[in-house]
Amino acid sequence: MRAIERTAVAVLVAVAAGCGGHPRRQAALSPNDFVTAARAGTARYASQEAAIADGFRRVGTDFPAMGEHWVNLPQVMADSFTPARPSVLTYITVGGVPRLAGVAYTKLLTPHEQPPDFAPARGHWHEHNGSIVEESFLAGHATHVSSGELRLAILHAWIWIENPDGLFVTDNWSLPFIRLGTAMPSSHGRDAARSAALATAAADYYEQAIDAALAPSAAERSRVEATLAEYRRRASEDIQAGTARGRLTAVEAERLASLWPDLWQTLETTLPARAEALREVRHRVSGMTH
Repeated sequence: MRAIERTAVAVLVAVAAGCGGHPRRQAALSPNDFVTAARAGTARYASQEAAIADGFRRVGTDFPAMGEHWVNLPQVMADSFTPARPSVLTYITVGGVPRLAGVAYTKLLTPHEQPPDFAPARGHWHEHNGSIVEESFLAGHATHVSSGELRLAILHAWIWIENPDGLFVTDNWSLPFIRLGTAMPSSHGRDAARSAALATAAADYYEQAIDAALAPSAAERSRVEATLAEYRRRASEDIQAGTARGRLTAVEAERLASLWPDLWQTLETTLPARAEALREVRHRVSGMTH
């Protein structure tokens, strides 16, 4: 990972030191009005080239349930929570083509300051306060309030791809299936989604998370890579039929979901001395805080 990506979040937080803005109560918009305004302001970013032309740049990794984050630093520094002007765009790749999935809003907070009081999103703001490495592998992004002086709050909004868990819920576990061109199953959804992500480029996130947490030796890394490669192959095979027809059967969804605990049990068996650390990584990448 490039050095600029490792420090990007810290840079965004640091600009708070020179900003004296304070959040105001957000106008009483309904969720539908919010989505309408946000879509009107970002429809042109269906073309990623338009986003790049307007100053958005990719920061960090491709998250299985959040996609890629494309950040507009001037918009972050403008420090305005306006539906039509998000600071972040989220993209996923579908059939080799970038697809706009959602947006995110940022707010620079001084000590003891709270995010904008927008009732439909209350409880869904979370904070970024470290490097991209530290932030990328937290459990779905923490919602805690930092005691530090420099704070950047962020709110996701899934305005272009529906999140079955809610418009402002950070993790959208339908994304692995959409990347693969099939629908999220009604049963075993989350574990099936975590396994489905193994069949996409977002699978690299799991390997990066393990590497960041364990700092494995060359031999350990080789075992992790071999195990993940095997489960990527199995996930791809298990979802192939469902991808062809556009949906998974209940049996296929159950089989796909079973790969997730099997993967981590195999990793623990392969690296028994690292079992406790691997359980912690599994907890984090599963988004179990939600």
